[in-house]
Amino acid sequence: MTTVAIHQPNFIPWTGYFHKLLNCDVFIFLDDAQFPRGKSFVSRVTVKSPCGPLWLTVPVQGKGSFSPIKNIVMVDPEKWRKKHLKTLQTCYAGAPFFQEYFPIVQRVYNQDYRLLADFNISLIAGLADTFSSPARMVRSSGLVLDYDGSLDHLVKLVRCVGGTRYLTGTGRGALRHLDQSAFAREGIEVVFQSFVHPEYPQLWGEFVPNMSIADMIFNCGKQSEKTLLK
Repeated sequence: MTTVAIHQPNFIPWTGYFHKLLNCDVFIFLDDAQFPRGKSFVSRVTVKSPCGPLWLTVPVQGKGSFSPIKNIVMVDPEKWRKKHLKTLQTCYAGAPFFQEYFPIVQRVYNQDYRLLADFNISLIAGLADTFSSPARMVRSSGLVLDYDGSLDHLVKLVRCVGGTRYLTGTGRGALRHLDQSAFAREGIEVVFQSFVHPEYPQLWGEFVPNMSIADMIFNCGKQSEKTLLK
């Protein structure tokens, strides 16, 4: 049985995103989906600063142009990359595992990426490598979907990688695009993600949920995987 999950390639995503990564066999980055026209986690995320939650945002061009995520270009990376890294250092230098895991993030930031999707996927893959059993990751834009044209797009993606189960989130966005009957007709079981946000040791006062996965990894190290899988 092969469990497949599908999600847009978000920017240093939150813990629930990595919970999904740890509970599937194949993870498909939906990079040929349209880049969201409003505020989106594809290009921004929150980290916890001494003054509370703080947005990290990647400036992009082409927003609102109906372009697919894979084509979105980052704007003036030299201007914001150093600022992001400095912010992460300010927020987490005192975290127990910052020195061990910050170089993973730093290496990706120091590479010359032009496209947002390439940058985001490299960050996700690098951080996922800190876990013992991350899913195999593929990009939807790299798959050849040669099945019946009338099939639901998500069903095509799952079938293309040999999936027999589809792990989906329960947010409004995920449910809006979910046609359970289409999966049933292809003999693919739909499984809903069961995620309760864990509370873990965190800097700067009372616990605040929904931070970037970097917050958990810098604070908890390898224990992050066990915490997510509880």
